[in-house]
Amino acid sequence: PSWKLLWIGFAIPMVLQSLASISYLYPAIPHVPLQPSPELNIGRFFAPEHPLNQVTLAFYPMALGIAYFAQTEVLFSCWFFYWIARLEEIGSIALGFRGPMSTSDMPYLNQQSLGAFVALGAVALWLSRGEIVRAAKRILRFREEASDSAPPATGALIFAVIAGVLLFWFCLAIGIPWHIVALFFAIYFLVVIGFSRIRATAGLPWLFGPNHPPHIFMTWAVGPRNISTQALTSLNYLQWFDWDYRGTAMAHQMEAMKIATSAGLKRRDLVKGILVAVGLAIVVSYVAVLAICYRYGAGTGKIEQYRIAWAGMPIDLLAIWADSQQGVGWYEIGGGLVGTAVVILLSFAHTRWVWWPFHPVGYALSCTFTPQWLWFPLFTVWVVKVLLLRYGGIRLYRRGIPVAVGMILGDYVAGGVWALIGLLTGEQMFSTFMN
Repeated sequence: PSWKLLWIGFAIPMVLQSLASISYLYPAIPHVPLQPSPELNIGRFFAPEHPLNQVTLAFYPMALGIAYFAQTEVLFSCWFFYWIARLEEIGSIALGFRGPMSTSDMPYLNQQSLGAFVALGAVALWLSRGEIVRAAKRILRFREEASDSAPPATGALIFAVIAGVLLFWFCLAIGIPWHIVALFFAIYFLVVIGFSRIRATAGLPWLFGPNHPPHIFMTWAVGPRNISTQALTSLNYLQWFDWDYRGTAMAHQMEAMKIATSAGLKRRDLVKGILVAVGLAIVVSYVAVLAICYRYGAGTGKIEQYRIAWAGMPIDLLAIWADSQQGVGWYEIGGGLVGTAVVILLSFAHTRWVWWPFHPVGYALSCTFTPQWLWFPLFTVWVVKVLLLRYGGIRLYRRGIPVAVGMILGDYVAGGVWALIGLLTGEQMFSTFMN
């Protein structure tokens, strides 16, 4: 029965993650490593400067369960293009185009990734052009849908225009020239749309954005020498929303809309709930961060230093920009254009040829942190899913769904239970998730 398979899947991560948590407290107790660790780091067999030095295995139960629901071409493309990126690095070093320790030269993977995200956003807009035109006609005629099938288009447009004007005015007020503001937000919003499309297509956990976010790419592309110090300073402090894209709101809000549609809920009521939650989250998060830092000490081992380091990152990067005399970064631009072109070609092939095995999402993610931690779980599930569908058909695949759901639930429950134990005991506990 399905419920038995569900409990089997639930028990696997509960047992393994609990064993890892106990082993963290009492190292003499052995455990099975699941997340990237020295035991699973196969890159340790290479020199520290080698491109394969950071390659690691992982067996996240939650990642295995979620990947079970992704399309096979998405799973294949994620691990395939991850290794293509590694081969690009090895080839560039072998041909003398870059040094072993350099990550900003050939083959310009970070720039390719940003260009790929921009292209994904542009392709998503192009594919939905019909619906966009119909919505625009409704707005121009000031007509709303009678049903709840669509959000109020006119109100959404008015709100977007007001927010856009205020945002543009704010950037001008802090000294960023208008053409820099326009270029930055054009790239940024396309990246956000591309990020949301990846979330909808692949649904992967730990979905990272490009390592070269828009404000960094644009500064090196325009050239720090061509931007005033005041503009560089102001632009760099936009980093708070233009760095770690895991918390990008649009992707999660679109998921909520999809869930509401499938459940037959009113999306207008959902929008109201989202707005209330956003306002509450802003207040609570500010208070929580300040309270935690002042109570435990921001510079102590009780606070995750990655988050605290964000305070100094804009200053460090600004010092590099201020000392740089670089003009227009043609190589930077070239890398971005290559990424854009590849995604457009992959999207063209994917929408026209059923047999085409490569998905543009995999290429866009190839040099982000997502496949670095998840390439092996995605590869494992791809192999299992291909074999199931080939030799057991859709019926056998559906039999495995309860196991996948159980692994997802078990992993999250295990992490939550041990986190609560750590909160109650005051002990530093094993983290079931890498970050």
